[in-house]
Amino acid sequence: IRIYDMAMNNTWGYLGTGYGALYIVELAVFVALPALLYAMGTRERRLGFIQSASILAIAGIILNRFIICLVAFNWQLPSDERYFPSLMEIGISIFVVTLIITAYRIICTLMPVLHEHPEYRETH
Repeated sequence: IRIYDMAMNNTWGYLGTGYGALYIVELAVFVALPALLYAMGTRERRLGFIQSASILAIAGIILNRFIICLVAFNWQLPSDERYFPSLMEIGISIFVVTLIITAYRIICTLMPVLHEHPEYRETH
C-alpha cells in the first residue's frame, strides 16, 4: 500500500534522501526479509527461520513507529527544533516493554497456557 501511495503521488524523489534510504532499509530488511523467512521456514519446517522472521517483524514495527512518530512529523523543522526523546523517556519505554515480556513469561510459566492437555495429545 505504501509503495502504491508513492506511485500514485509520484514521490519517488524522496527515496534519494536520507529518510528515503531509511525507508528502503525498512522495506527490505523488516518487511521483505521476514516474508521470505516465513515462507522458507513454513515450507522447510525450520523453526529458526520463523523465529528470526518474527524478531525482524517486531523490530520493523518498532522502527516504523519510530519513523512515523519522530521523523515524519518533524522532517521539515530545523534540526534544533526537532523532537527527540530524552534518555529517561527511552528508558521508561524499554522498562515497560521489558515488564510486559516478563509478565507474559511468568504467566506462561505458572499457568497452563502453552502446555499440551493430556486428553487431546493425539489431536495436535
